[in-house]
Amino acid sequence: MQNKVRGIVLKKTKLAETDLIITLLCEDGSQLRAVAKSARKPSSSFASRLELFCLVEMLIAHGRNLAIVREVKLIEPYTNIRGDVDKVSAVSPALELLARTTRQDLPLPALYSLTVSFLKEVNKIGDVLYDYLKVLCCAHLLKTCSYLGYRPNFTSCVLCGRERSLSSVDLPTPFSYTDGGLVCSHCANTEMSTVSQQALLLSHQLIHTKFSEIALISTNTEAINQTLAFCKNWIIYHLDIKLRSLDLYL
Repeated sequence: MQNKVRGIVLKKTKLAETDLIITLLCEDGSQLRAVAKSARKPSSSFASRLELFCLVEMLIAHGRNLAIVREVKLIEPYTNIRGDVDKVSAVSPALELLARTTRQDLPLPALYSLTVSFLKEVNKIGDVLYDYLKVLCCAHLLKTCSYLGYRPNFTSCVLCGRERSLSSVDLPTPFSYTDGGLVCSHCANTEMSTVSQQALLLSHQLIHTKFSEIALISTNTEAINQTLAFCKNWIIYHLDIKLRSLDLYL
């Protein structure tokens, strides 16, 4: 049985001497792993069509364990990303997180549309603003966590429910990774973690802002770096995942 699937190439893994296992984020948000035979040969027609970050359409045949790639059509190469080291660095943590959290039998269409919007925004940037790329990376990580069911609470104390308001001031704020959000001064204790208010405010804004509108958010380099560190800690605590590409980006 053969069928067509469309998706984003998240990962390539070497298999045998010339084959590749392709990890794909499909349109329904599920993950597909398929073998592209001889894809590592210079003469292979697959080689240039199965690059990381590319949007492709594949004809696959279902095997005993993994699907087999029969044909590949390149839909969107995102050339401006693959040709820029800074953009690759910004996109890599997002795709690594998807590769490690999506599942074959667990569709979540929002992840696919989210990632397409993210890649489009990164790809269209002309004069690269390094801080802006970091902001986009944070936005995708936070939105992905939210869709997976791990959205931080930035609006009220997670222990007593008191409403909290955040500002762009760089003040340490009690935060409970265990309980998943802000803690008010009445409930805080000296053993709790703290995160700067400006990082928490930026994180809250990024979750609720479209990628095309993120450039309108006023922020600064310090807040961006603190937000990236917050994303790293949040993912480690709640998903038990340490992203190698994020460590390299920090």
